[in-house]
Amino acid sequence: LPFFLRSLKKWKNAPETGFARFGILGLVGVGVIPILSAFIFNISGKSIGEYLALFILGFYLFSQDGVIDLCKKYRWPLTGVSLALLALADYLFQQKSVGLNVFAFLGLKTIMWVSVLAALGLGAKYLNFSNRATRYFAKSSFPVYILHQPILLCVAFYVLETISSPY
Repeated sequence: LPFFLRSLKKWKNAPETGFARFGILGLVGVGVIPILSAFIFNISGKSIGEYLALFILGFYLFSQDGVIDLCKKYRWPLTGVSLALLALADYLFQQKSVGLNVFAFLGLKTIMWVSVLAALGLGAKYLNFSNRATRYFAKSSFPVYILHQPILLCVAFYVLETISSPY
């Protein structure tokens, strides 16, 4: 954590080196980093390298206001591209013309990344407000976050006993 905080301070003080200067195509293109990292430590379809790359990339990328402003500026084109790619992927999978190969993997990861950028842009534009209800939920979210895990584990313990599993 100290390394991230120290480097983030340097990163924020040098806006000319930020990701926002590359424009929206550079922002979409930087999503290639986690895709390429997906093949590192891939255990049963879950890649430690991919999630680590997503975490570090998200930390550096979305800590910059210019990136969020860029997502907000291009929210509708990103949403349109995301929905069009999702509809195309759904059509191709329904037609069974695309199996689960490397190209389908890369295509789904691209759809996910563009969808995240679109959701951030829409959220920055339409969900960035404060009122009495949002202040209340902001204060009460942490206890819910902490308490939901033991509750879910207790419910799962009893529910899984009643479900017959093929494993």
